[in-house]
Amino acid sequence: MTSSALHRVSSSAVAILLFSFLAINVADAATFTVNCATKKLSTAITSAFATATLGTAHTFNVSGTCNDHLTIPPASRLTINGATGAKLVGDAAVPVITNWGGQVDINNLSISSSQAANEVMIIGNGGWIGLFSSTVSSSTNNVSLHVLENGAAQIENSTVTNAKATTVQIEARGFVWIHATSGHSTTLSNASVSNGRAIACWGGAFGIGTSGTGKVTIGPSKMDGIASRGCHATIGYQSVKSSIRITGAARIGIDSGSGDSYVILNTKIDSNPNTVIQAASSSIEIDNSTIITSRSDSIRSIRNGLIYFNHNAGITSVTGPANTYSCYQGGKMYAEPGFAPTGVTSPGGCLAVGGAITH
Repeated sequence: MTSSALHRVSSSAVAILLFSFLAINVADAATFTVNCATKKLSTAITSAFATATLGTAHTFNVSGTCNDHLTIPPASRLTINGATGAKLVGDAAVPVITNWGGQVDINNLSISSSQAANEVMIIGNGGWIGLFSSTVSSSTNNVSLHVLENGAAQIENSTVTNAKATTVQIEARGFVWIHATSGHSTTLSNASVSNGRAIACWGGAFGIGTSGTGKVTIGPSKMDGIASRGCHATIGYQSVKSSIRITGAARIGIDSGSGDSYVILNTKIDSNPNTVIQAASSSIEIDNSTIITSRSDSIRSIRNGLIYFNHNAGITSVTGPANTYSCYQGGKMYAEPGFAPTGVTSPGGCLAVGGAITH
């Protein structure tokens, strides 16, 4: 399959997945106003859906600070709109939002927890959460946003942080779309004292993209910007060059492991002081991107991994020392003649240009 065909397949798969969450019943839809100073949001949601027709869409306009935790009814469709300054703060050692099979759009809401639950938000069993112009943060939860078991989430024009372990974790066929629209930004960062990752993907998939002047930043992270095993990722397809940035990872910018397949376009990867990219028993395609490093052996292909510098969108530039590229344990790097990354010449033939890959 050609790279352009792969891109078309990836885009179609995303479109089909997102469309599957849009079938709703609007006939019985209603709008509710909830002032959390006088009423719990969870009570309002439970009451509204107690007698609702399957798939009914309800909107909740929320103000104040909601000390609460929400369990989303299966097959329900909610929109939660926060007034200026509206907050949802966990009040028990359980996730602030648990969603097994419902569909929720969240707009302009600050979500946090000081309780010792594993996640701030957990989504699975076909559930969907769209996070728009909102924030999610925690210093006590292991994961800020956890997507698994065919769950899906969209993070758009929002900030998600974690100061304990992982910011966004995807597993068991979960999917996350991370995006910024023109004039807006999305940031995923991690301030954990150890084992901190902005994105961890174990057997799921994710995509990152921008529209117009939108910006997405992954980092800084105390450990890895992105770490994955058995994950499929498309980063930067149809985005403006350098509108996506992976930066400030203390250990590895992108740590790709067994079974991974990455396509990275139009992305800037910089200010990662140690390893920038590592492909270990995985495949990474890089196209029209900018990589800046000051460390030797910082672009690494190991254990039969493959890094391929494509040129469908443009030639990638790499700024770094002469021995930036590192291949061992059967790892390989390849570029076509005339389209090798600019900026660094490869010692010892680690980056093969043209012909068969023999090293």
